[in-house]
This record gives sequence, structure tokens and C-alpha cells, in this order.
Amino acid sequence: MIKKTLILVIGILIVFASFAFAQEEKLTISTYYPSPYGVYNEMRFYPHSPATLTCTLEQEGLTYFDSNEHILKVCACPGGDSTKCSWSAVPGRGGGGVKVVEGHGIVPTKCPGHAGTPLFCGVFYEDITFSEPFSSPPKVLVSIEDTGPVGGCAQHTTDRVIAYPTNVTTTGFRLMAASSPDSPFCGATGATSCTRAKVGYIAIGEQ
Repeated sequence: MIKKTLILVIGILIVFASFAFAQEEKLTISTYYPSPYGVYNEMRFYPHSPATLTCTLEQEGLTYFDSNEHILKVCACPGGDSTKCSWSAVPGRGGGGVKVVEGHGIVPTKCPGHAGTPLFCGVFYEDITFSEPFSSPPKVLVSIEDTGPVGGCAQHTTDRVIAYPTNVTTTGFRLMAASSPDSPFCGATGATSCTRAKVGYIAIGEQ
């Protein structure tokens, strides 16, 4: 009887000792806030829907991966103005924030105030639609690629070329372009004596 009691007591002690040891076992992880500078081999931003995050002055600098547009975005408040806080695409191709759209060999044929496609005009125009829309109006650069057909009446010469963008929006712009014959004897004079020109453009902005 004494032997059985002793075995029972020892068993109980072992159970309690194991439980006490388990209770004392701890894992401590030290970190810092804000985190210090560091170099990382890989870093992943967990995808979030923009509807779940709020951009405020207190949150400025917060960065996340937009699960809808599949790009990195950062909370920015220009000039420290809390009323201007918004999520902006992180610049750079790595972040997917910069979009480039271009077009070449375009010959505007429309003339303001005229039906059809007249030979002469002040400045011809063409409405351009981007292949993909931008999130905000992009910067558009326009360049002359070739002058228009100048007849023998002007000795096949051109004294000036015109090319510039107007009405730039997130989906497109109006391309203005023309070349002017170096002669007043080509059927028109003054501000209406321009002929067509071949132009190209490049639009750079946020996705």
C-alpha cells in the first residue's frame, strides 16, 4: 500500500513539474518602432484594397500594394495640407507608377471652323485618344516628323512648322500641327496659309 502511494505521489510531482516548466518557457523578440534603416534581400507588401485604407496627414508616408490596380501607392499630403492627402502611385517602373504612351506618323487634317479637309488652314488639329487612360493628366511632348506637301508655287520650301498639344486630359488631347509655305502665292495668305505636317507625341504620367 505504501509502495503504491509513493508511486502515485511521484507521478503527480512529475506532472506538476512538467506543467511548471512549460509555464516558465518564454520566447522574447525585440524590435524597434520606428524601425531602423536596413538592407533586405526581399520585401513583400501585402496586397490591400484601397477601400480598407485611409490617407491622412498622420498616415503620410504609409505605403501599400493596391490589389485592384496592382501597383505600389504612398499616402502623400502636398505642402502638409491635410485637405490634399491622397494615395499616389509610387514613381518608377519598378513600382509600376509611370506610364508612357506614344504615337507617330500622325497628320492632322481637321481645320477649326471648316468642314471637310481643306488644303490650307491656320493650324490643323487631330483629337488623340490614349490607348490606356492615365490616373491624372500626363505631360505631353509633341514633335514635327515631316513637313506637309508644299507645291511648286512655294519653290518646295517651308518657312516654319507648328506643333503643340491642347486640352490634355486623362484619356487624350488635341494635337495641333501645321507647316507654312515660304510664299504668299499658294492660294492663301497670312494666318490661313499653313499646310499639313506629320507629327509624333509622347505622353508621360501616372498609371
